[in-house]
Amino acid sequence: GLYYEGKLVSLMTFGKARYSDAQWELIRFCSKGGYTVVGGASKLLKMFTSNHSGDIISYANKRWSNGHLYEQLGFTYLHDSDPCYWYIKDGKIWHRSKFMKHKLEKQLDNFNPQLSEVENMYANDYRRIWDCGNKVYILRNKNDY
Repeated sequence: GLYYEGKLVSLMTFGKARYSDAQWELIRFCSKGGYTVVGGASKLLKMFTSNHSGDIISYANKRWSNGHLYEQLGFTYLHDSDPCYWYIKDGKIWHRSKFMKHKLEKQLDNFNPQLSEVENMYANDYRRIWDCGNKVYILRNKNDY
């Protein structure tokens, strides 16, 4: 993180890559509301890459981002992912992974094993909504080749 006058104003988080063979995933980058840290993302990424080897994958949610920051940081655009769906009920929203069919019997009041995941969810008054997908980017660690 980056601090200004003792307050955290910008943050970048990393973890093991979840959906690719890259070693790392840039999970989030954000700045505190009302603050702009010029070059902040670059500084945070440089700190990470100076202490960790391996490729870094990341996903720009097309609902919120055009991906330009990744390009400025030296990432290479790979492709657009397919849209993903979420479930909504009573104003709350959940990612589809919470409601995979093998989990539904313990989560729903009304579960029928003969129905699909979506049919079971609709029978319990959940509705499915779709996102816009992601732009997928990778930063190859040139020191590893």
